[in-house]
Amino acid sequence: MIDVRITNDPLVLEKAIELVRSDQNGAEITFSGVVRNNNLGRDVLFLEYEAYPDMAEKILEKIGKDACADYDISSIVLWHRTGHLEISEVSMVIAVGAPHRAAAFEACRDAVEKVKALAPVWKREIWDGGKEWLGQQNE
Repeated sequence: MIDVRITNDPLVLEKAIELVRSDQNGAEITFSGVVRNNNLGRDVLFLEYEAYPDMAEKILEKIGKDACADYDISSIVLWHRTGHLEISEVSMVIAVGAPHRAAAFEACRDAVEKVKALAPVWKREIWDGGKEWLGQQNE
């Protein structure tokens, strides 16, 4: 099972866990990307995320298919939020269900790195007195 989503709606980790839960799994591994209040020595006020949703969901789907093929996992959830996010709000959720923990850990970490590197999702950081786009488009 692969579930992908690019949305303006808040992401709920517990719902992702429910989707990967299965009697065949001995492991459920999750990652939540959370907006923090500081970066590069600046006090961050909030973040804004923009995406190319159709393309981003296709890329998330490919990342999910690759994870299922490369690791012994049964399910994966890949969600990313867009829009205005306040400090402590969740921007990304990845959940993996697998028979064994090692595969679940590896698949989750690999998926996080691939989403950050490949998905057309852009982050603008806003701080007192300025704002800046951060991430892959600047590399």
